[in-house]
Amino acid sequence: GFTAVSQTSTRRHHQVTFERPLGQTHVLWARTAVSTTIGLTATLPTAQLISATGDPLGQIQPVNGVYTLTLSGATCLPAECLVGGAPLFLVEELPPPTPTPSPTPTATPSATPTATPSPTPTLPPTATPSPTATPTLAPTATPIPTATPALSLLERSTTAVVNSASTNIGLWIVLIGGSLILVAFFWRRRRTRS
Repeated sequence: GFTAVSQTSTRRHHQVTFERPLGQTHVLWARTAVSTTIGLTATLPTAQLISATGDPLGQIQPVNGVYTLTLSGATCLPAECLVGGAPLFLVEELPPPTPTPSPTPTATPSATPTATPSPTPTLPPTATPSPTATPTLAPTATPIPTATPALSLLERSTTAVVNSASTNIGLWIVLIGGSLILVAFFWRRRRTRS
């Protein structure tokens, strides 16, 4: 979402700035039939330049803290320019925060109780019977235990959220729609003054 919107107008160009939590988006267009070169103070070390149709025009870097942009002139009638030139979008955006994986819980060993020796009473001697012969049984087969696969008690994966181009389409629609509303507003305002 936007946190603030501001507008700047000069004789040669208009600028609307949308403040966002991760940066700013500037919408700029010329007001006259002449192409206009403007300087825009940078808030980040790089920005993305986007055309009026939403096509990326590339990354730009400021020189001495200023982005330099050339805005194409408006198509004008002989008497006046009703609509400005094609707008440009300058998007200054911080990268989204990197998700921090949660620590994997580990089992904490508990203390094992230790037996405390206690005195054992001594019994008086008793008569020991003499051994007698007993028959021996034949051995029987003992089943061998089968291996059981270990069960993982906790599997945890961390996935990063990827900001795809399709999630930004709504932002571009809002920006382009807002720009068109502003152009229509200024056109109508100028027309009513005539």
